[in-house]
Amino acid sequence: MTPRLSSPHETLFAKLLFLKLLVKLAVFGIISTLQNSLAHAILKNLMFATYLTTIALAAFVDVALPALPEHPKGVYMTSITAASDYGKELTADLKSAGGNMVVIDIQDGNARLSYASSVPISAELGMQGETFSDLSGLVRSLHLRGFYIVARFVAFKQPHLAQTKTAWALKDRSTGAPFTARDGLVWLDPSNPELIDYLLAVSLELADMGFDEIQYDYIRFPEAGARGYIGYAWQQSEKDRERVITEFVTTAAAALHEKGVKVGLDVFGVVAWNDGYDGKIIGQNIADLSRVVDAIYPMIYPSHFGDGFSGIKNPAGQPYYMVSESTKKFLALMRGGRAVVRPWLQGFVYRVPNYGTWYVEEQMKALEDLGIQEYVVWNAGNRYTESLPAFKKFK
Repeated sequence: MTPRLSSPHETLFAKLLFLKLLVKLAVFGIISTLQNSLAHAILKNLMFATYLTTIALAAFVDVALPALPEHPKGVYMTSITAASDYGKELTADLKSAGGNMVVIDIQDGNARLSYASSVPISAELGMQGETFSDLSGLVRSLHLRGFYIVARFVAFKQPHLAQTKTAWALKDRSTGAPFTARDGLVWLDPSNPELIDYLLAVSLELADMGFDEIQYDYIRFPEAGARGYIGYAWQQSEKDRERVITEFVTTAAAALHEKGVKVGLDVFGVVAWNDGYDGKIIGQNIADLSRVVDAIYPMIYPSHFGDGFSGIKNPAGQPYYMVSESTKKFLALMRGGRAVVRPWLQGFVYRVPNYGTWYVEEQMKALEDLGIQEYVVWNAGNRYTESLPAFKKFK
């Protein structure tokens, strides 16, 4: 693969680093003149001028970055991990094991942004964060190490924003008040135009920071209540839920593609198993969505399929089968689309008493046997002791 030229924002970042160095060198030159004899100072500043000229010229030359990985595969990191020394260790270990991709949360647990956003309304809404002091710099450093970098952006399940901006929330059909879903949280209305503008503004800001892909999570309506009851209303109620979600994704993808940034979507693994029933409720039409985005990330964790699901006694105990069969179903739904399937794999112990490296290997092997070399391992605590050796096996 040939190196790629940096994008405009990455070139700007490099130039700012150079300018910072220029200032330091200029101060050094002035101090030298004051502290040394005239002859010594002249010689020292001639050397300084030569160095200064070289750096100044370099600041106007595009910086060559490593080519993006052809088949991204990696792990998920919270914003806290990504900003920490542990995050540096983790990415080093991942790279050594054969991984080349990181999915980074750009929000905290309440979906507040983890950096000081320049989107004007973000400060008004209390969405500013300080976890990342230099998010663009982090992205840049990971690019220089050859990583494909994804921003995980939670879209419509944002508790803080829903409580702060109640006009943007789904409404209870009976009372007109913000609707509380079965998970006990108030969800945002995916059809609200002002909310859409805000989400797009943040997405484009992340694109300008250098992320290769914006991955939307909770890109859906809430699940139904008891017996399939839908107790909420949305602003553009003349449109069904699938149309609302597809229209938002289409708009976002068009804007991000103009900047050369890809778009991914996190989706339930179960939506490929039941003839689209769950997809209709939450608004995810996989066939339609796969035509406008670049990657579909089905969450096909074997332990999240209940005992007896589809006649399978213990899905959690059959990692190869569940990942293989789920992926086949997604591939069938996505046939004719532009998106690749890049599944989330289970990197945690839930409902697997004998969980270990073998469990992750079985999931990866299921994909490799289907000719798929792209996947992401999820562990909420970002502990990948069992997962990293599995990456080495399929390096």
